[in-house]
Amino acid sequence: MPATSAHALVRAADLLAGQSDAAVAEVGRDLRAWLAGEGPDGLEDAIGLHRVGGRPWRTAWLLQRRDEMLRAMAARYFGDRAQAAQADALAAAIGRYAATAWRRERVLEQSPARHAGKIEADVWSLLRTHDTVPSARTIRRALATTPWW
Repeated sequence: MPATSAHALVRAADLLAGQSDAAVAEVGRDLRAWLAGEGPDGLEDAIGLHRVGGRPWRTAWLLQRRDEMLRAMAARYFGDRAQAAQADALAAAIGRYAATAWRRERVLEQSPARHAGKIEADVWSLLRTHDTVPSARTIRRALATTPWW
């Protein structure tokens, strides 16, 4: 790790350790200890990030973010429908966008202005977070579950 990155990490640990939120401060203290050579070798172990459901925590986190986005989109655009119908409609909308505009727009830094206020803007954000088109079954499962944290 370059010296500037290491210094920035030390500063970040100090900032976190000084926070009033106990959980945030604990992460800062654990990070400080890890930087000082105390505790486990791996950063994830040092700050308490563990596997979730057999998956690396980062994968579980990204999938949870995707599922949150799916729940919000279902409520916003298809809230008047039953859950299974929401999932089917959402899967169709995501698949349609992924097969058309996403091919050109995936390289953009933000969703095009022409999508503002439309489902396409939310689908763009969803695919930027997790570049896989979820099936209707995956969406149904997401709509029926709550976050693990």
